[in-house]
Amino acid sequence: MKRKQWFRAPLLLWLAIVSQAMGQGVNANQLSGLSGLSAEGAGTFVTLSPSQVTSGTAKGEPFGVATYQTTWNPAFDSVSTNGSGGNCIRGSGNVILTTPNGDTITLEYASTECDTGGVIGHVAVRGAYLVTSGTGRFSGATGGGNVVWAAYSNTPGSPAFLHIDGNIKR
Repeated sequence: MKRKQWFRAPLLLWLAIVSQAMGQGVNANQLSGLSGLSAEGAGTFVTLSPSQVTSGTAKGEPFGVATYQTTWNPAFDSVSTNGSGGNCIRGSGNVILTTPNGDTITLEYASTECDTGGVIGHVAVRGAYLVTSGTGRFSGATGGGNVVWAAYSNTPGSPAFLHIDGNIKR
């Protein structure tokens, strides 16, 4: 009889812990204010040194149409080959989206920039972002996701493109 009781208490405790943990996994309140953050943008490569900068116009959710500026700071000690005749380098930067009325969303990202290995100067930067600040209707915003920007040349005035896919919580 003592043996059955010895097994029963841990089993009941385990069941209580598991059922409580399973119930805590779903909390719809955590989703309050959460929505998608997406953007597609086109612009130009602005400058190469010391940071790489692109700017242009983007459309997306939840802001509509905005201007954007990307700034990327390379870690020059991290250059490696990409297996396609090109090179990659790690870095970090930010994207600032500004709506026509002046509201902003600032994303900070860590990324890798790779050239295509084909035409010199074709670069693509791909990374993960966090929403770190905002103003106006985006004040206090948080969120995260993916950011990609690419330029056809690292010459000022060459075409550049922006793609953002993630979420924002206000």
